[in-house]
Amino acid sequence: MKKLIALLVLAMGMWGCGGEAPMVFDGGATDTDTDSDTDSDTDSDTDSDTDTDTDTDSDTDSDTDSDTDSDTDTDTDTDTDTDTDTDTDTDTDTDTDTDTDTDTDTDTDTDTDTDTDTGPVACGSVQSLVVGDNFGTTTDTGSTWDVGCYASDPVALGPGEEVWEFTLIETSWVQITSVGTTPGFDTVILLLDECSTDPSALVACQDNTSGMDTMNITLAAGTYYVVADGFHADDFGDYTLGFDYGPVGHDCSDPLVAVVGTQSSDSSGQADSYGISGCNGISGVDEVWEFVAPTNDWYDVTMTASGFNAVVMIWETCGSTTTYECGNPEPDSNVAVSGFLATSGNTYYILADTDDDSDPGGAYTLDIAVGVAPPGGDDCSDFFTATDGWSNFGDTSVAADDYEGSCEGGSTIPPSGPDQVWEYMATQNGTLHIDMYTDAGGGGFSCTLYFRSTCTDSSSELDCDNAFSGDTCFTSATVSNGDTVYIFADTNNPGVLGGWYGLDIYYP
Repeated sequence: MKKLIALLVLAMGMWGCGGEAPMVFDGGATDTDTDSDTDSDTDSDTDSDTDTDTDTDSDTDSDTDSDTDSDTDTDTDTDTDTDTDTDTDTDTDTDTDTDTDTDTDTDTDTDTDTDTDTGPVACGSVQSLVVGDNFGTTTDTGSTWDVGCYASDPVALGPGEEVWEFTLIETSWVQITSVGTTPGFDTVILLLDECSTDPSALVACQDNTSGMDTMNITLAAGTYYVVADGFHADDFGDYTLGFDYGPVGHDCSDPLVAVVGTQSSDSSGQADSYGISGCNGISGVDEVWEFVAPTNDWYDVTMTASGFNAVVMIWETCGSTTTYECGNPEPDSNVAVSGFLATSGNTYYILADTDDDSDPGGAYTLDIAVGVAPPGGDDCSDFFTATDGWSNFGDTSVAADDYEGSCEGGSTIPPSGPDQVWEYMATQNGTLHIDMYTDAGGGGFSCTLYFRSTCTDSSSELDCDNAFSGDTCFTSATVSNGDTVYIFADTNNPGVLGGWYGLDIYYP
C-alpha cells in the first residue's frame, strides 16, 4: 500500500511540472481489464418457445469489476463498467411469446336466428264458410287489413275484421255475398289466396255502392280466405255472409247471380250454349247471369272483356231463341253495351257471350247500373239515334201512333199503330239494309217498317215493308256516305201496342 501511494505522488509531480500528457504507469497493476467484454452472451435465443430461454444470462459476467482499482486513476476509466453491462440481457426476451394468441375466437356466433319467421300471416281465429248464410259480428277494435277496393281510396276499411275459410277440390264458380244487418253497416268483402296482409295475397275485393255486396268469381282448386270488413272506419257490427259454389258450366239451370254494380267472371273453358243469330251472328262460349230488378228503372248493362270481342244479350225467358235486348258492338270491340226497361221484382237473364265460335272467351266484367232511358223516339222532334249493327232497341208499347207508311192503311192494308222514330247517318255508299225484328221481346208482334230522307215529309219515303201477320220487316235503299235518313218502327194495327223490337242496320 505504501508503494502505491508513493507512485501516485510521483505521478502527480510529473504532471504538474511538464504540462505534457503524462505517461501512464500502471505501477505494475495487472489490471487485465482488456474489457473486450467477451460477454459470451451467445444469445442464440433458441427460443424453443417453451420459453425456458436458456439464456443462462444470469449474466455471471465474472467481471468482478468491483474494480478494486482504487487507482483513483481518475482514469475516467471509472470503468463505467458498473458494468452497465447489467447485460440488459435480463433478457427482456420474456418472449412475449406467451402467445397472446388466445384466439378470441370464442365464436360469439350464437346466430340469433331463432327464426321467428311466422311471416305476414295475421288471421287469428278462422271460421269455416259453409254453403248458405253465415253470421258474424265485427267490432270497433283492431284492424289488420287496410287494402281497399279502389285505387283512389286504397285504405278505407273498417276495424275488427273477421276471417272465414273455404276449400275447393276443383275449379269452380264461387259466389260470396255480404250485407250488414246492423243499421248503416256498409260491408266489404276481401278474398285472399293465403291468410296474409301481403297485398299479393288479395285475389278480389267487392264493395257495392249500397246494399248487398256480391262477388262472383271462378277459382282454381285450393284454400281461400274471406275477410268480412267494413268500408269506413266506423263500419262494424252484425252481418250475413252468403256462400255458394259449384262446378263451372253456368247456363240457365245454374246461372250466376248479378246485382247492381260490377261483377267479374271468366268464360274460358265454357261451352257455346246459346246464341241468337239476329243479335250476333255466330256466337262463341258464353255464361248466363240472373238479375232481379230491385226497382222500376232503365238499367244499363256493360260487358268489358279481356282479349276477346264481347256480346251481351238480355232475356225475359232464359234460353229463349229471341232476345229482349242485345249489345253487339260494331266494329268488333271488347266492350258491349245494352240496356233495358225493367219492372221491380221481375227476373231478367243476361248472356255474356263472344261473337265467334272459335273465340275461347276469357276474363270479363259485367256492370249493371241504373241509367237514363234513351230519348222517347216518339216523333220527329224527339228521335232515337241509330248506329250500324244489331244494337238499336226500342219499345212501341210506350209510344203514340204519330205516323203511317205508304204500305199501311187503306181498305186492304192494316192501318198503323204506335210507332217510334230513329235518325241514322249513312257510313258508306251503297245499299243500306234496315231490318226490324219484333220478337226481340220474346213474343213478337206484327210490324211495319219504313224510312224517309226527310222526317216529316211522307213523300220522301225510300222504302216500306208491312209484315202483315209476321214479326219481321225488311227494307233497303241506295244511299251515299253521310246521307241522313229517318226510320219508323211501327205496328200495323192500332189495337196492338206492340212491344220490344230491334233494328239491324248493315251494308251487305
